[in-house]
Amino acid sequence: MNLEAALYKHLKDHAGLAALVSTRIHPLTLPQDPTLPAVTYAKASRVPARQIGGGPVGYVTTRVQVSCWASTYSAAKDVAEQVRDALQSYSGTMGGAGGVTVLDANCVSEMDIYEDEAKVYHVPVDVMITHL
Repeated sequence: MNLEAALYKHLKDHAGLAALVSTRIHPLTLPQDPTLPAVTYAKASRVPARQIGGGPVGYVTTRVQVSCWASTYSAAKDVAEQVRDALQSYSGTMGGAGGVTVLDANCVSEMDIYEDEAKVYHVPVDVMITHL
């Protein structure tokens, strides 16, 4: 299983997030005419760790943006809170059996955005995930 599939399953299985968005968790973009609130996720970067002057150490740090979308500001913030709750300081096998071994997840930044054209609130949460 790749990290993106493991992340999807992990977010989908988080009870607090599921209570708000059900299974409306999408890779990269929202579907046309989406039901809100919803979540999208996208890999922003992937950096393999290296030993100085040597080969790979064996783990990778991947930066993922998990975007929280809603028709109200408070709903977008509630979704972002559940995303942070699901991911902050997580370690273990993300995605269950056959998933990805996560050494640490750290929510490193968050913004508040209003998408005027679409008339939706958008709270992107950037997460650094260190994994094998």
